[in-house]
Amino acid sequence: SKAAVEMMKKQGMEVIMLTGDNPQTAAVIGRQAGIEQVIAGVLPENKIEEIQRLQEAGRIVTMVGDGINDAPALADSEL
Repeated sequence: SKAAVEMMKKQGMEVIMLTGDNPQTAAVIGRQAGIEQVIAGVLPENKIEEIQRLQEAGRIVTMVGDGINDAPALADSEL
């Protein structure tokens, strides 16, 4: 994961971790992966809302998910 995050950053992408994990765990994992911005404690059904919030702020959102509960948010991302 760390190598992938570094590659995305080198390509000019801002990497944000959006997770259902608790904030403390998410912060530790985010630091280990080289991700500075972590949005934690988000239920699967609320991930779409977070993606839309980022899009409304003018960001282009690409999402990588690790489970079936990420499917709706993956479908709503732009790339």
